Amino acid sequence: GGRTWSHADDVADRGVSPCVIQMRSGVIAVVYGRPHNWLMFSVDGGQNWVGHFQFYKGPKSWDAWNYCMLEEVAPDMLW
Repeated sequence: GGRTWSHADDVADRGVSPCVIQMRSGVIAVVYGRPHNWLMFSVDGGQNWVGHFQFYKGPKSWDAWNYCMLEEVAPDMLW
């Protein structure tokens, strides 16, 4: 019933539709969009986030509002 949930803290200043995976190494990867498409990582169970890499920006401001997914296809390799 949510009794053990903690407060949700923002981890980025933008974005919708996140896709989250935990890789075999324990690293958590998140891809999110709007505006543009972004990728970030946590190596400490989600306490801190690094990256916020913008990996796609379309030619128009609205062109990069894609919904993305992640899959670990080999150790430490995302697709």
